Amino acid sequence: MLINPNSLWVGSINGIHAVFDPQIQVDQSRWVLLYIINQENVVAYRRISARADAKKHTSTHPQFEIYKQKYSDWLTAKSVEEIEALKHDLRRKDAAALADIARIEVMHRKHLSIDDHSYRGISEPTNAFNIRDSICFNCHSKVGSHLNLKCNACGWMICEKCGTCGCRYHIAKQSDIY
Repeated sequence: MLINPNSLWVGSINGIHAVFDPQIQVDQSRWVLLYIINQENVVAYRRISARADAKKHTSTHPQFEIYKQKYSDWLTAKSVEEIEALKHDLRRKDAAALADIARIEVMHRKHLSIDDHSYRGISEPTNAFNIRDSICFNCHSKVGSHLNLKCNACGWMICEKCGTCGCRYHIAKQSDIY
């Protein structure tokens, strides 16, 4: 695979030096492949988190050219089949996420129907600044750590275990159900 050195992004994510190559990415994936300098390998990283956490190095960074060369050496040593296997893994992760979203949406609709709330859809966060963690008032599971789906009616995160959002919170609290 020919490398276009001008298309490479070199920087750090949470203090870890990395290289992003648009040529080895999967279009529309929730994941990006990042070459991690100190691991001398590529890892899958959530795209939304990468955008929020990334800090680009300028060409004046003392290791800028060295990092690009390390990535180039790594990529040159890989076969087309190995790169395709990495992309296949991203597609597998995307398929699993879509299946999780469908499962959570079914549970969410079920919870809304209990009190005749109308379903207004669910949304994924558009940037990592919308990602937060909490605890579900219904089943007390950790909420928000994986998909961070949001109910379009109330704006609350949807629990990935039971499908509850904030639409039922006030009703549940008043009737002391939970």
